[in-house]
Amino acid sequence: MARVPLASGLLSGRYQNVTSFDKSEARATKYDAPTMTRMQQEIREIMQNELPPEISLSQYALAWYLKHPTVTCVIPGCKTPEQAWINASVGDLPLVDDDHLQAWK
Repeated sequence: MARVPLASGLLSGRYQNVTSFDKSEARATKYDAPTMTRMQQEIREIMQNELPPEISLSQYALAWYLKHPTVTCVIPGCKTPEQAWINASVGDLPLVDDDHLQAWK
């Protein structure tokens, strides 16, 4: 099971230019400035070298988890119905194999 698969929002694309979180947020203790800098660089590399043009970063991240044969469930957060639909649509992407152990047939 993949919990927090969007890395607390970092893989949503929302925080591309954020170098730190407000100290009142739980993410501030997990993602200090050096960690944020490193993760932002890694995310940029994924976007430049791996991300298909027709897929969002969050969809790619969720599909990446679902491609792994031992992952049976991905639990992404969402704040809007649109985000829930986008997250649910990831199972239909060609990046996710139809023969996955948890595939709906």
